[in-house]
Amino acid sequence: MSENAVVRHEGLVYFDQGQSAYSSGDIQQAVKKYHKSLEIFGQEPTLYMERAIVSGQLGIALKASGNMDAAADYLGRAVTLFQHYPENADAMLSLGNCFWHLGEISEESGDFDAAKVSYNQAYAAYRSSSKGQTFQVEVLQKLRDIG
Repeated sequence: MSENAVVRHEGLVYFDQGQSAYSSGDIQQAVKKYHKSLEIFGQEPTLYMERAIVSGQLGIALKASGNMDAAADYLGRAVTLFQHYPENADAMLSLGNCFWHLGEISEESGDFDAAKVSYNQAYAAYRSSSKGQTFQVEVLQKLRDIG
């Protein structure tokens, strides 16, 4: 097995553990596992997509724990990485999800202008994904709701 494959496998083990912890409601454990997964994926510079996915999930977990500043940081990192894959429908769907969560963070803090920008970016990402049609409707509804 190549070094890249070994690193990828080890990182995925921690990512899967983070997903399980998050699904069972153990957000703090999920955050720890996602951090460890990112640390491992960081050893292999070619694993952009893996780092993007984990950064996004870590951002979502941090948001769930109430740590909005760190959540916005990791969601922003995920956005930067996902933007390298405009041809990948799953990446664009994940990019839209990151912008959606950034919009919610801005909205919850009362920054409705920033929320609108994030929701519009989510809409654009969902439009570029063949899998994003349902999410486009949700974003448009959210934009109508916040005026």
